[in-house]
Amino acid sequence: MTLHVPSPGPHRDGRRAELVPCASVLPVADDDWPADPVAVMNLFLDDAVQALPRLRAAYDHDPADLYLYDIGAYAARALAEAQGRPPRTSTPSSARRPGRWP
Repeated sequence: MTLHVPSPGPHRDGRRAELVPCASVLPVADDDWPADPVAVMNLFLDDAVQALPRLRAAYDHDPADLYLYDIGAYAARALAEAQGRPPRTSTPSSARRPGRWP
C-alpha cells in the first residue's frame, strides 16, 4: 500500500493523506515463502511490476509531494523516483522475522 500525502492547502474533503490499496501477489495468506532468498526477491519484484500501473494511474496526473511506503511496496519508490519526488519507507531497511533468513 502507498500513502499519498498531498500538498498543504484546501482539499475537497478535508483529508491530507490518501491511502491507495493495491492487491498483492505475495504469498502472505498461506505464508508459503520460498526458502531461496533470490526467489523471495523475485516475488517482491513481481509484486512491484503488477502494482506500478495502478499507482501511475492514481498519481501521474497529480504527483504527491512525498510517498510513504512499506519496505515491501517497492513500486511506490519506483514511482517517486520517476516523478522526482522524495520516497520514505515506513520500516527499517533490514527487517527480520523469527524463523526466517538469518
